[in-house]
Amino acid sequence: MITGMCFIWFSEYSDAAFVFRYYIILIDVQLLITGFQLSITVDRKDQKTLEKLRAERQAKIDELKERTNYYTTQQLIQVISPFLTLCMLSCVSLYAHYMCV
Repeated sequence: MITGMCFIWFSEYSDAAFVFRYYIILIDVQLLITGFQLSITVDRKDQKTLEKLRAERQAKIDELKERTNYYTTQQLIQVISPFLTLCMLSCVSLYAHYMCV
């Protein structure tokens, strides 16, 4: 579209090399602009697909957490954790005591 209009305008000049050179430059610029527009369109499509996949993944994770009682298990671990730590420390100290004797 741009190249067609410019070719008509340049055709008024008699120097064919001049016209050919600038016609090629205009084609290159038009191809660069088209490529840039295409890459933006593809990036937007990829971004939408990525967001959709992330949402699906999060939904699947939430479903698995519900099915496996993840939240209940986490609460139990938080309650039992201090006692397990004390138990492990006492076991280590007992082991060290018997190794030294």
